Amino acid sequence: MVANYRNLPKSVNEIIADRAIRHALYLERYKTGQVEDIIKLLNGSLEPELIARVQKSLDVVAKTSPALKKLFKDNGVLVRAEYSAMENHLYKNLRDLSKAESDWQIKTLNDSTPIQIDFIAPAPKVLKALVENAPMNGALLKDWFAKLADDTVFKVNQQIQIGVINGEGIEDIVRRIKGTRAAQYSDGILNISRNNLRAIVRTSVAHVSEEARKELYRENSDVISGHQIHETLDTSTCEICMAMDGQVFDTVDDIPDYPHFGCRRSIIPVLKSWKELGINLREAPEGTRASMNGQVPASMTYGEWLSNQSVSVQNEALGIGKAQLFRDGKINVGDFVDNQSRILTLTELTKKAG
Repeated sequence: MVANYRNLPKSVNEIIADRAIRHALYLERYKTGQVEDIIKLLNGSLEPELIARVQKSLDVVAKTSPALKKLFKDNGVLVRAEYSAMENHLYKNLRDLSKAESDWQIKTLNDSTPIQIDFIAPAPKVLKALVENAPMNGALLKDWFAKLADDTVFKVNQQIQIGVINGEGIEDIVRRIKGTRAAQYSDGILNISRNNLRAIVRTSVAHVSEEARKELYRENSDVISGHQIHETLDTSTCEICMAMDGQVFDTVDDIPDYPHFGCRRSIIPVLKSWKELGINLREAPEGTRASMNGQVPASMTYGEWLSNQSVSVQNEALGIGKAQLFRDGKINVGDFVDNQSRILTLTELTKKAG
């Protein structure tokens, strides 16, 4: 270790926790961006081609004709190809994310400690491999995408079969697949696919972020004494996550898997005390003696944390308009998203605030 002391107003672990909470807000924003990218692929490529194929083919389809079987098969080929394209698009971004998360954590640890510690970053090939090989809720990401594709094919072909048997018109069948403009297409069976995609994409971003951090914590286990779970506590938080908030585990391998899709937890490292690191307190400057005590930072909700941040940080995290509504007490953290984890616009929040 090379001495390079810096006076800090809080303990190192409190500073790391504070920065991790702020970073988690930005990670939620990144998740939303990735969801929007994938949904654009579904809306702009898969859905139009699928609907056009159905409309064209149903003109010549009888209830049990070979043409109907061919349509079902062609739908499967199209849907699986489009989902494969979505998967590849997401994989590329997740590989970049794993490296970025490792780099961010290294910088945070270096910037938060009052002495220079040679933190070790995971090897690039390890970070790349975890994106494809680390199971997420019991299955690999590629398997989740394969299941999404199969489910979509089944639901679309099922609606076609029902419509044909019942003698429905083409537009009626298309309407049940695509949905209606009046309902913003939320009443079509393809909307189920959209919602499932949203859940998979958001969870995969959180999963890769967490796995990248776990790899870094393993590499630096000699200076880390524990790993604390910090949950986003608001009106969307489930009881399981509430119960896990603040728990500390000795090793990353002791940490339970995500309890559900869309979980928004963060894992925060708890650095060892000066004594545990073999540093003589009497040789450390007075200003740094209490800066690294090995204690677990107190748990707080995102709302509490955000309330204690500067106006500039609040504006950066939420946007000027939303931040002002938050400071005025007209909305709280739980109001920022709906029950499908969609971030509400300023107009929607202003209306909600009354």
